Formats: sequence, C-alpha cells, structure tokens
Amino acid sequence: MNKILLTEDEVLLVKNIMSSAEKSQNYYLKKFSFFLNQRQQVILEEKLKGSGFEGFLFYGGYADAERKVLGLFPPYSDNSLESFPIASLGFTFREEDNLTHRDFLGALMSLGIKREMIGDIIVLKGKAVAFVYKTVATLVYELTRIGKIGVRVSEHNTLIELPQKSFSEISGTVSSLRLDCVVAFAVKISREKAHNLIKSTGVDLNYCKNFEPDSHISEGSVFSVRGFGKYKLFSVGATTKKDRIHITVHKFV
Repeated sequence: MNKILLTEDEVLLVKNIMSSAEKSQNYYLKKFSFFLNQRQQVILEEKLKGSGFEGFLFYGGYADAERKVLGLFPPYSDNSLESFPIASLGFTFREEDNLTHRDFLGALMSLGIKREMIGDIIVLKGKAVAFVYKTVATLVYELTRIGKIGVRVSEHNTLIELPQKSFSEISGTVSSLRLDCVVAFAVKISREKAHNLIKSTGVDLNYCKNFEPDSHISEGSVFSVRGFGKYKLFSVGATTKKDRIHITVHKFV
C-alpha cells in the first residue's frame, strides 16, 4: 500500500490502538475500538499487519457494514463475532412518513451519544436498523420520536431484512496492475486520460486520495473516481500468453 499521510487525530488513534494491541498480547485480553470509518480501518489494518499482529478482526454488525469496530484478540482466544460489543436495534414507523439517515443520526446524537458509538444506520420504508455500542443501547430504547414522527424501538431481528449491496461486474484484461491501467479499464477511458485524471484531480484509493498513476493496486482494493463512481478490484486472475492480466472489477450501483 502507498504511504498514507495521517492527520494528528489519526496519529493518536494509531498510537492508542497499537498500545491496546500490545496489552492484548501481553495480558491475554480482548480489546475493542469504537466504530471506525473506512479510512481508519485501512490505516489500522496496515499498521497492525506491519507490526506482525495477526489477532485482529473488523466487524460492524452485519456482512456489508461500512463503519466497523476493531477487535484485538490474544493468542488462542475465541474471536467470534458474538463477542463484539455491538447492539442491533430495529425501528418501525409509518410507511408514509419520510425519515432519512440524517434524521436518525441526529436523533441518536441528541441523546448524548457520540458519533464513534454509532455504526451503520440503514433506513428502509417504514423501518430502519441502527448498529450502536452496547453500552448506549439503553438510551436508544428511550427514543419515541424522531422530529415529529413517532417510532418504536426493539432489538433488531430477521423480520427486518438488510439490503445487500448491488454491483455490476466488469471482466477483462489489463497490461498491469498500475492504478491508471485499472482505472482506465473500469471507467472505459484511455490509459492516457486515466493518467491525466489521476494526476489532476486524484482518485480515492482505499479511502485515501491518490495522485500517483503508477501506484500498484491489489485485489480487494476499493477506488472511487469522481464523475464515474465507486469500484472494487474483486479478483486478479491468470496472465495471458501476451502478458496481460485477467481482472474482475465490481462497480457499486
């Protein structure tokens, strides 16, 4: 991964997490962060792997979560997903009422709950699911109104099905796994145009702004191109006889 320039807050976050990882190893303790955004997850994964720490796992309450908690586990411990301090709460309200993610986030924070204690919030027609730290769940149960709209809160169950992320699949070959090559392939422009686009406006690669067209992109990397959308390099396959590389890219829709 290309070097990420960290903010002061991110430097402090890394310092605290690495200290917790050391305590987890030395004293055989399970440690958990608060909810992390996707950039924070990328930074911490790189730092933990770079230090040789393997006993960690990110989880946000469901498979496609964007905001996740980092779990640090000592050797031979049970690192099951059930051990994460995450509560899943379901909301129901009248289908004709129009509530948004912003409405729910504002209502939760108005209870005195910090943003780092709140994970993903998924709003559907007449229902919603919010993932929060277990320690603040009791506060959320007291919520009866969001603005002027009445809501009921209960423990989330399978009666409220979570939507799965949808994507379109693009398969083909590229000359290399340089960022400009993969971007050109994904958004269907020339490599020269992709090169200039990255140089001028940048591409978000793994949630970090990147202006280097020759950066290496690996399987599992996520990149966003302004004006074109968000993509994931889903798989890297075999090399052809002409030394081109088979890849599959997912475009989120």
